[in-house]
Amino acid sequence: MKKYCVLPFISVRIEDNKNQNSMGIRPCCLYRGNDLPVFKSVDEYLKSDFLAELQQHLLSQDELPSGCETCRSVESKKLQSVRQLKNKFFHNVTLRETNVKELDIFPSNTCNLSCVMCMPKFSSKVAAEQKKLGWINEIYNFDETDLILETIQSQPNLEYIHIAGGEFFYSKHCIKILEAIQKAQIPNVEFITNGTICDDRHIEILKTYKNLSMRFSFDGTDHFYDFIRYPAT
Repeated sequence: MKKYCVLPFISVRIEDNKNQNSMGIRPCCLYRGNDLPVFKSVDEYLKSDFLAELQQHLLSQDELPSGCETCRSVESKKLQSVRQLKNKFFHNVTLRETNVKELDIFPSNTCNLSCVMCMPKFSSKVAAEQKKLGWINEIYNFDETDLILETIQSQPNLEYIHIAGGEFFYSKHCIKILEAIQKAQIPNVEFITNGTICDDRHIEILKTYKNLSMRFSFDGTDHFYDFIRYPAT
């Protein structure tokens, strides 16, 4: 039985291509590979030979491609992979054609916290601290808002959008993305947030989303939280 995956047919991941382990536009957040080109837009990615060859591999080969090593490793341990979860969730999708229904976006690493387990890729505050300590030589902060807005406008069949960061609600451009989602009437919206920032305008827009999921990140209470999620209390 062929090990297909729906994600290269229905989903796009957008992040930066500057930081370690960041790969710009790709099929999903777990895809890895030296063969992945740098794309200037989602439209360029969707029309690329890279995507066509990846889709063809999934349709015709018995094994997952090398870029899908993370899911392959998880499944070898008899655990459920992201591939399997997504296949189950999007079980009504007809393969052989690209129809983008899901965006998985990582707009920026702008963040107001310096969590002990975090890295410069995910927090501008951590990046600044590590640069000051001499642990890193360069800071690669980023903001992919323009690319994300362009993509939301150009993909009329979007049904799901997943947003992480950084701290999305701390970014000065988050309102632009919130309004674009609202205008496009994307029905299913999910955020990962540290929950420390949310103003009236955020709430006003969030209330208009048809199906909203908020995942709050915290790892303890009282002084444990204060230490892990500094400087939040």
